[in-house]
Amino acid sequence: MIIFGTRASNLGAYLLNSGKCSHCGQTEYAVVCFARYLHVFWIPIFPIGKKYYAECTHCKKTYEYRQFSDDMKQAVNELEFKTPIWHFAGLMIFGGFFALSLISGLLR
Repeated sequence: MIIFGTRASNLGAYLLNSGKCSHCGQTEYAVVCFARYLHVFWIPIFPIGKKYYAECTHCKKTYEYRQFSDDMKQAVNELEFKTPIWHFAGLMIFGGFFALSLISGLLR
């Protein structure tokens, strides 16, 4: 039985007009960002990183971030992909239990 691991969630997608596809020469890409997080019993504990992918809208060739041109990397870094608050749900739950145990110990 697996009780912990990592998962990813889609943070969004943007159309990007920079760089040039090495396969077909077009300049329009769909950039997608995924945020990875650690989970215990499928409850997210905290985020562990983001991954970016770009897909040429013409030929559908997919590129990972390390394959991006410098222009594409600069354009992607200017985009805003925010990590959702629910990626910290486990930390908030554990922090709440810790705070309650401290408070209950002080009230005795």
